[in-house]
Amino acid sequence: LLGWMLRSSLSHVTSLASTDEVELRTDDGEDEEQDGDTALRSSHLLSPTMLPTLARFSAVGAAAAAASSSSTSPAFSQAHKSRVKSLYRRYLKNALDWYVRRDLWRDRAIEIRIEFERNRHIRNPRELARVLKEAEDHLNEIKHPDPYKPALFEDGTKWERNIPPRMFTQAEKNAALEAHH
Repeated sequence: LLGWMLRSSLSHVTSLASTDEVELRTDDGEDEEQDGDTALRSSHLLSPTMLPTLARFSAVGAAAAAASSSSTSPAFSQAHKSRVKSLYRRYLKNALDWYVRRDLWRDRAIEIRIEFERNRHIRNPRELARVLKEAEDHLNEIKHPDPYKPALFEDGTKWERNIPPRMFTQAEKNAALEAHH
């Protein structure tokens, strides 16, 4: 479902590594170049206040691109592809834990997708491992302290999270029963 939501966006934004420009690819296949901030704002994907956060996560995107590349060896590609997909899902899940409203989460999900798409060009396994390590560390830093758990899962919302009631000793039970009779 999350993948479908991200694929349904109208624009695909990729950063050009050497310049401060962004290439917008629409579904029609048309390409147009704009200044980075202007392109991101005009794509209606990001608010102006969220633009600085993209720079922090730009290293994460390299892993997604390198893992999906078919020019690398199958073992390298497959191992990193599954690791990047797992990392991507955990980023989305963590964002959903922080945002209650789906419309706000959707904007954050698009930002996360852009962050992962930014560094598709990384092909060096050592550099990719470093980027993945940094992304894992960052995810651990921003992890929600009390994440949402589905209702029927263990410790989910169907069960109470409160402290269980105190268990009385047999003497206390007998004293309470005798007091009522």
